[in-house]
Amino acid sequence: MRVETVAIGNEIIEGRTIDTNGAFLGRELTERGYRVSRHTVLSDEPEALFQGLKEALSRSTLVVATGGLGPTVDDLTKNVSLRLFRTALQMDSNLYDEMRERLGDLPSLQEQSRVPKNAIVLRNQIGTAPGFLFLSTEGSLMLLPGVPREMEQIFRDEASQLLSEHFPVVAKEQTVCLYLCQLSELELDPILREIQSAHPDAKIGIYPSLGSLQVQFAVSRDFDRLDQWAERIRKIFPTHLFDGPAIHEAIQRALISRGQTLALAESCTGGALCSRLVSMPNASKYLLGSVVAYSNEWKEHFLSVKHETLEEQGAVSVETAREMVEGLFQHTKADFAIAITGIAGPIGGTEENPVGTIFIAIGERGGTIDAGKIMAPPHRTSAIEFALQYALGALWRRLAYQTLTFI
Repeated sequence: MRVETVAIGNEIIEGRTIDTNGAFLGRELTERGYRVSRHTVLSDEPEALFQGLKEALSRSTLVVATGGLGPTVDDLTKNVSLRLFRTALQMDSNLYDEMRERLGDLPSLQEQSRVPKNAIVLRNQIGTAPGFLFLSTEGSLMLLPGVPREMEQIFRDEASQLLSEHFPVVAKEQTVCLYLCQLSELELDPILREIQSAHPDAKIGIYPSLGSLQVQFAVSRDFDRLDQWAERIRKIFPTHLFDGPAIHEAIQRALISRGQTLALAESCTGGALCSRLVSMPNASKYLLGSVVAYSNEWKEHFLSVKHETLEEQGAVSVETAREMVEGLFQHTKADFAIAITGIAGPIGGTEENPVGTIFIAIGERGGTIDAGKIMAPPHRTSAIEFALQYALGALWRRLAYQTLTFI
């Protein structure tokens, strides 16, 4: 069966809102065995919305659309669905009573409780906009609210069960995902091409991001091949795999399980590394903190970097990165330390150290400080993201495989 997802809203088309709903639905539907063939974005303009949904219904077995179900003037999806399925609205008194008890006597509840006669209503336990499922000869359309947390709640609590009942998966694919750090897609591509050539029925994808990448294998038969391919990747790149999908989550699990701690010293990343780590609950169980020493004065005062090192080698140097780690061990009781210093740009580069030059140091108390240079993309945001992902990769490889990245 063909499944299509649709995001509705001028704010998405105009770039004022990022469509996270499409990513959520694509992931959830794929995990349940459905193959999403297309994702489209439609405006709130009634005729464009009508034609867009009509075309989607003509080419797909099921269309799942988000947005335009609220009580405001630009929420037109419910009315457009009446035209598509030639039906009318009726009052759902039970829905009204439930929302009134939960939310109070809001003016919008009367309108939000008017539902299409021939649709299955999907209850919204957070907001006021219910979802709907139309099943007819015109096609099958599931409408969900555009507010992400409301949409996700409805999908998990009600929609997924309805999908299983009305659209059972006959032959579900099995997949395996591998997550690797400090590798480029060009290093993996020849191996994946070999596998694809020998197994044309397999779906193979490689999804790179700054500093890490994901490889996915999927087949609908002979599932033991998945383990064979995964093992081949592990043998070729034995120290690059991490427990995905996010490397900072893998590091947190490892350090907490060992009862070890981590301290950070950041210059060009400006605290971004610390921010990434504290985005996870329980980060306080292993993360001591970060010294954001942007100036030379702070590097000297708070991290005990030698004045001579800064004068002779410069703040952007492997010697400074190494001494930043030494300073962390001197001033904290951390078991591990990361230091990052560099030129994120877009200005400040020199012939010797152009924009994108980053020095990273990884240290374990009582052990070798692994320090070296990387060249990040010459764009400030990308350079910072690349630097912190590469640093996390270096720490992970040291934790999991006792492997040094630079030495």
